[in-house]
Amino acid sequence: MKIAFFLDAPRGFGGAASLLLRQAKLMSELYEVIVVIPCDENGNGNEEGMRRCRKAQLPVKILSFGTSFDFRRIDFLGAIHAAKAISEFAEEERITFFHSVQLNIAAELAARRLGIPHLMNVYQMKEADFKLVYGAIYPRYHLCDSQLYSAVWSKNLKIVSRCIRPLPPLCRQRKKRRYKMREFRIIMVGKVGVRKNQLVGIQAVERCLEDFDIKLTIAGDAEGEYAQECQNYVLQKKLQDRIRFLGFVEDIDSLMKSSDCMLCTSVDESFPTSIVEAVTYDTTVVTTPVAGVPELFTNGENGFVSADFSADCIAASLKECLLAYASGEIETIHTNASYTWENHFSPEVIRNQIEQYYCFVKDHFKAMDVPLEELELRVQNTARLIEPAGLEKWMYESSLYYTLLKENIKNEKKAYIWGAGFFGKAAYELLKALQLNIKLEAFVDRAKQGSYCSLPVLKPEEIPFTEDIYVFISFDYKKDEAADYLIGQGLSYNENIWLLP
Repeated sequence: MKIAFFLDAPRGFGGAASLLLRQAKLMSELYEVIVVIPCDENGNGNEEGMRRCRKAQLPVKILSFGTSFDFRRIDFLGAIHAAKAISEFAEEERITFFHSVQLNIAAELAARRLGIPHLMNVYQMKEADFKLVYGAIYPRYHLCDSQLYSAVWSKNLKIVSRCIRPLPPLCRQRKKRRYKMREFRIIMVGKVGVRKNQLVGIQAVERCLEDFDIKLTIAGDAEGEYAQECQNYVLQKKLQDRIRFLGFVEDIDSLMKSSDCMLCTSVDESFPTSIVEAVTYDTTVVTTPVAGVPELFTNGENGFVSADFSADCIAASLKECLLAYASGEIETIHTNASYTWENHFSPEVIRNQIEQYYCFVKDHFKAMDVPLEELELRVQNTARLIEPAGLEKWMYESSLYYTLLKENIKNEKKAYIWGAGFFGKAAYELLKALQLNIKLEAFVDRAKQGSYCSLPVLKPEEIPFTEDIYVFISFDYKKDEAADYLIGQGLSYNENIWLLP
């Protein structure tokens, strides 16, 4: 069997891509493998992906294709185009199995043409977002790193799923010589963003500074509004001597080795790879109870798991950890964490699990040919409405989602766009282009007033929730807060609350 592993993006390199490469390297011990790296509009492949492949001595092929971690951003028409080149590559290389990360529809369409299996790694997804599943275009085999989300995908897409935990960065644990109280060094790993919840982590550390000598290092891309909010908080609270931002770090090994504790404050993640990395380097884990974490970690046994996602509870877990260091109980915690690593994260265990799943897929796979011409025609019709409007290219690429939107919004209702800014205007232009049967009444914005695009601007509390309405949320940062507010007023996600553009 020869396997093609598909990375997910031409730029950047996140935890999902890193894990797929580790899986490719691991399975190269049993099979012939090649890593397929997406290129940008200039034909340049992901530089970090290529660097890591060279280091791992994995062969590489650069192709043009797109992926998405969100049903809204699937470029269906682009996938149809990219599938041809993927098919030609696979035939030339005699590939017999695809293993991809994120929603790679181009790889799935190519796999169908070739009559070969396709297994996808995809992780957390809101239950309500499965209402956006549109067309029979998804792989039938799924791999996830938590039992919770494995069950979610299996139930909602009616596909086969397996839970296999993340691979560690090393083939064996690297034990520390001792666990000694001194200046306590905490590390947080990952792109600074709402899902990782670093601001609450900063606030939790702040609550501990009066009683403990702590330094926090945040390693991860720190661009965007949320990252700026985190950095501003550190400056306003004069915490610069205790909390530092490193930005993106290619190799976090040395940071893990020199840290006492890895703090994970995620609110939206399937199973944080940083936890596996921490246990590999014998670094104490303090974490929120996000998704799959409670499946393997118990507070006070093999790590410290906060009661909830608040700064107070995370601070309480940090203090519990520090007291365990002071009392010597931390030795038992680390012994138990080592057992967890051996039983769930060791390369031998994971290689056997993946191999067994591959064999299951091969034994049960049957080629299928689902006609997609009608779906393609409907999406093309939507794209034709968008193209003359001169909207952004990525909006045109989201025509599959907008087709679903058109077919779900059928009744004439009043509609409101939340966000009187750049993306609010884009949503306004898009709604006009899509020719939906709605009446745009107003924009909604907490910070602005007057009018925008010739429509009045209301405060959220001025939305007439007693009427049958649609609300389109146009911004990304704090969109969940807006959605939660609307849900609290009786609206439903992906029914009368929509994200646009």
